[in-house]
Amino acid sequence: MSAHWSEGIYQLFKQQSIRQVSLVPDAGHSRLIKLCEADAALRMVRLTTEEEVTDDPEDTRVSQMTDEEAVAFDEARPEPVAARDTDEPDELDALPGLEGSR
Repeated sequence: MSAHWSEGIYQLFKQQSIRQVSLVPDAGHSRLIKLCEADAALRMVRLTTEEEVTDDPEDTRVSQMTDEEAVAFDEARPEPVAARDTDEPDELDALPGLEGSR
């Protein structure tokens, strides 16, 4: 089994000597968030206010996910289809394998 994409990004953070990571809680990034939070060398900055987090169901859900739930969530993510990728810019540019993502 290949390494999960979040592990590759985490390793890139380490290789580039990144010491601070800003985040907005998101279930799709939960594995990367957990990797960064477990690293004492990284300073984590959540880009939400206490008021936003207090009543934000997504933040609550992400923070309470077990590692198994995070893995299951990530595994349910659809695989990109390289044949659908184009050079045309669109709102999905940051998603490899989807239209306009090059």
